[in-house]
Amino acid sequence: MTTQKKPPDEITIRLFRFDPAFEQEPRYEVITYATEEPLSVMVLMQQLHALDPERACRTSMCFKGACGACLVQLNGRSVLGCSTLIRPGEEIRLDPHPGFKHIRDLVVDFSNPVSTEGESP
Repeated sequence: MTTQKKPPDEITIRLFRFDPAFEQEPRYEVITYATEEPLSVMVLMQQLHALDPERACRTSMCFKGACGACLVQLNGRSVLGCSTLIRPGEEIRLDPHPGFKHIRDLVVDFSNPVSTEGESP
């Protein structure tokens, strides 16, 4: 008797892409990533970068939520990418954190906060 292996589940990602040096407007790239296991946002970003090095993201991982270098927006909510899990079957949207100056794709300048003065919460 042969056992058929179940095909891997997928995570569907709407990934923010924008290089202000070359593009006029941001866009979203839709990616389907096959996985049977939950992945942290940071591991997923690292895998997406490995598949296409043109995708800019931070790939440092303390996995403790201590350094904050993995701060991104997941479905409109600020999360630490090293400690936030995404499960197979989920559809997600990844954006750069809006509280800092945007550099490219998901990369922001953490030393350069964006002023929120005068903005409503």
